[in-house]
Amino acid sequence: MTADQVKGKGFRGALRYNLQKVDQGVAKILDMTFTSGKEDAIMQEVALVRMLRPNLQKYFYHTSLNFPPNENLADEQMNIIANEYLNNMGFDQHQYAIFRHFDADHPHLHILVNRIGYDGKVVSDSKDYQRSEQVLRRLEKQHGLTEVISSRQAQERAMTKNELEMMKRTDEPSVKMKLQVVIKNVLSQKPDAAQFIQQLEAQGINVLFNQASTGFVSGISYGYEGMQFKGAHLGNAYKWQAIKNAISYEQERDRTAIYPGKC
Repeated sequence: MTADQVKGKGFRGALRYNLQKVDQGVAKILDMTFTSGKEDAIMQEVALVRMLRPNLQKYFYHTSLNFPPNENLADEQMNIIANEYLNNMGFDQHQYAIFRHFDADHPHLHILVNRIGYDGKVVSDSKDYQRSEQVLRRLEKQHGLTEVISSRQAQERAMTKNELEMMKRTDEPSVKMKLQVVIKNVLSQKPDAAQFIQQLEAQGINVLFNQASTGFVSGISYGYEGMQFKGAHLGNAYKWQAIKNAISYEQERDRTAIYPGKC
């Protein structure tokens, strides 16, 4: 499972979007705390709870839970998973609505939540992305679902939706994918720092370093086909910490080789 999170003050817009999907027959309501499924009635109930924290701007929390195409679970199980996700994220005394959508090539849910609880307490959004990943990993194990590697563990960043669509249209891998392949091939040759830079430059890749006057390097990025990527954008295997361990590197010996590529 993966989760895409949004926080803001636009509860009505997201609610209307999901209710329209229901009206179009491509979504259904699995569960909600509201007494009515009508937009105005729901917003009236939300407004009552908002009165407990009238100065809070970003009171709205919206997440989608995305399952692999082969995990087409029954509504009941998806609802259980959604409720457990909410509870584990701290939304156990909050207004919410859970929608199941059928408008994509993979099963997914949309969950709308009021961050303000019935007691006026607000669920913190500090490190909520990390907390969400931890909750998802536990739920995958608990329900026997496909276990997705976390972004912290991922060595290569997966394609975004836009990159995937571009690849389908052009039948060409994305710039990021091509860059990952080239860097990986160069690293497999166990080069020293100068060779690493030279071999990448020979293939049109400009290597840039964050280098202090002392020679200490704290980061790396790559320019390729008119685009620039920080190592973290490609994945953990392409960050400087991983690169310097994969090549023969010594700070004093290689500071001159690295300097011309300094950011």
